[in-house]
Amino acid sequence: MSIEDAAIGHEYRYVKDPRRLTRSLLVLLWISAAVGLAVGIAIWLFFPALGLNEPGAQQVDPYESLPQALGKLWLMSAFLLIAAANWMIGVASQVLFFVWVYRANKNSHGFGAEEMEFTPGWAVGWFFVPIVNLVAPCRMMQEMWRVSGNPRAWTAERISWKIGVWWAAFLVTGTMAVAGMLVFKESDALSGAAPLVSAIHTLLTISVVTGLSARQQKLVDGSQSASIIPT
Repeated sequence: MSIEDAAIGHEYRYVKDPRRLTRSLLVLLWISAAVGLAVGIAIWLFFPALGLNEPGAQQVDPYESLPQALGKLWLMSAFLLIAAANWMIGVASQVLFFVWVYRANKNSHGFGAEEMEFTPGWAVGWFFVPIVNLVAPCRMMQEMWRVSGNPRAWTAERISWKIGVWWAAFLVTGTMAVAGMLVFKESDALSGAAPLVSAIHTLLTISVVTGLSARQQKLVDGSQSASIIPT
């Protein structure tokens, strides 16, 4: 809450300091966004050049020269390495994001907010429940955003448009990823767009993580500053 609120006895502290975790997550997310962009650009540039979007692309061309074959092999190897790095970084950043969500939610409860709907465990758990995970994670993030603005009267706080856009991008990313796998042979453009949209979603995740972390830090710093104001 505000400094005035802290001055009348509402002092906010972290249950567990999230700052080191937040910095690590943001670094990983920036790397993930950069690699995702590289994968998308590689699909659009390399696949047409290699003819991988053409019928019979996997068949050996007996008239292809050795330099051409080696060039294709090198490009494909480079692409596969980038794609593998993108997958590994994506998994690592997702795991770290869930750890961050758990801690952010636990700190939200620690600020003394009453009648919160989501517990720390289910803040993460709802991401894995089919159908419900289309809505619940967004509502959970909005709840944490509001609590971090005013724990004592969080229900009066406005929701964040950033979180709404972030979640919409998440749904679009998931839809495009599935569509890309189903029509990969017919649409290399769609397959290339999916990693690019995913990278945009990652950038939005960075914005949400940064914004929510800043709100919680402002709450803690504000109450600590107010506690030393002479009365």
